[in-house]
Amino acid sequence: MARKCSLPVRVPVPGSSSLPPDILPKEVPRDVMGECALRAFFYDFCIVPINPTLSRGFLGGLERMVHRSGLQSQVAKACMAVGYASHGVKLFRPFFVQEAEELYHELLSALAQAIRDPGAIDKEPTVVMAILLGLYEMIMARDTAPGNHAAHAGGLAALLRIENDPLSLLEAVCSGRSLLPNALRGQGMFSTVCSLGRGKDLDTLLLRLQSICRASETLLSQPSLHGTEQLRILLAEASALNTDIAQWQQAQSDKFKPTTARHIKPDYTSRQFRPGVGSWPGRVDVYFDMSFAAIWNISRTARCFLLDLIIRISEILEPEASEQAPYKRDLITLLCDIIASIPYLLTEDVQAFLRQDATHDISNPGRAAGGLLLMHQLYALSKLPTVFPEMQEYFKRCLGWIGERMGIGQASLFAKDADIKMEYVTSGCVIIWAALLV
Repeated sequence: MARKCSLPVRVPVPGSSSLPPDILPKEVPRDVMGECALRAFFYDFCIVPINPTLSRGFLGGLERMVHRSGLQSQVAKACMAVGYASHGVKLFRPFFVQEAEELYHELLSALAQAIRDPGAIDKEPTVVMAILLGLYEMIMARDTAPGNHAAHAGGLAALLRIENDPLSLLEAVCSGRSLLPNALRGQGMFSTVCSLGRGKDLDTLLLRLQSICRASETLLSQPSLHGTEQLRILLAEASALNTDIAQWQQAQSDKFKPTTARHIKPDYTSRQFRPGVGSWPGRVDVYFDMSFAAIWNISRTARCFLLDLIIRISEILEPEASEQAPYKRDLITLLCDIIASIPYLLTEDVQAFLRQDATHDISNPGRAAGGLLLMHQLYALSKLPTVFPEMQEYFKRCLGWIGERMGIGQASLFAKDADIKMEYVTSGCVIIWAALLV
């Protein structure tokens, strides 16, 4: 049922700066417009796993759920709302945005009632609707409404009986709680069968981040107020976790590690180093599927955070630059690995992109799911103090591109480097991580 939307971006009339009227396309009769929005949504946002025992996908079971419940179901209407909103934003078509808003407000009251009385409803479609309406608000996010999705993340947390925090969701999955049928597959949210059996699973390792994050916020905000012993303990914990995640990465089967498709050469003709989105010099990697790329990047981002922490603590305890050199090299390697995944996640066809002039921005955007799975990692990395300014600026431009070309308003806000509340960031992660379970 999934089908890519073929409507073009609405552009000014030739010879003027005026946009043409935005009306219902003649080729799309009114009575089938909702079905077209639904099919476009499935194409853009749903990653059906090639092998469900190896990969969760992203909203991978949603199309099957809509087939069961029908096109007039609330879940189907929520899918339509997200499809209308995304295409309305990226194609500059306010007609679609209006359709999305009408569906959204129709669904809000039903969702609110379900959250107030969770025992009286079927849990699975209500949870899915909370995820979808949260995605809608992330798409429609703007300067005056940067965090409306947080309310849906809170509702989702209430339905699942967890805290509104991605690690709380991960802990619930790891504990074996029955959140959604798909959540019982495999060993956890990010666990895969491609590991060679060495070391711990990624889910367990990521849960150890929580205590380290809290301790770092306390100790590094005013390090002079705390003894060096506490900093050394935190340094040892961060170093141990970084080593464990690195071992998890090494333990993955070669079949599921990224494969290098090509190397992009530097543009020596330009006086300014400002590569286009997807055109950073170096490797371009491809993956088993997008959800695998996301899992790899989550593990890399976790290690980047830990290495940043290790470097900053080491600079306090051991100011000699040589002490931090190995950690800085590892950090650069991980950042380059993440950069190498960007074309795969953002372009429609990596091979076609590589055949073009690899100095400009990606011209043929891929599925919006790729942008959703990438944007929080890019935002987090753009804020790390030890990341090179050139990379930080590149990550922000990628976020701006995701916002404009994939129609995700939250990414545009991340790109502006606005003072975004951490609640809005964590709420977005809760929604996206929950979508991996559908």
